[in-house]
Amino acid sequence: MATVIYQTNTGSSKQYAELLAEKLSLSVYPLSKSDAVDKNEDIIFIGWVMAGDIQGLAQAREKFTNIICVCPVGLSATEKTKEEIIAKNSVTEPVFLLPGNFH
Repeated sequence: MATVIYQTNTGSSKQYAELLAEKLSLSVYPLSKSDAVDKNEDIIFIGWVMAGDIQGLAQAREKFTNIICVCPVGLSATEKTKEEIIAKNSVTEPVFLLPGNFH
């Protein structure tokens, strides 16, 4: 099984993480409280986007060896934005871009 790890700012990433974890019966943790998760666990990472950077992704990559997909959460959820985020963050995992909201 996988574990959902998230980094949130306005709460959108947390909402997506909790919904996904509930629907798939997975564990969910904010990145800041994920020390109990095995470093080799399959990870679904959800993080908010600021200026094209997926917040928390670099830390998650340092902490976990098997991120199986990345879900950036941002206000501009277009195919062009997705391509730019993938390139800027050197993402090789499957990417599912999710729309965010204002705080």
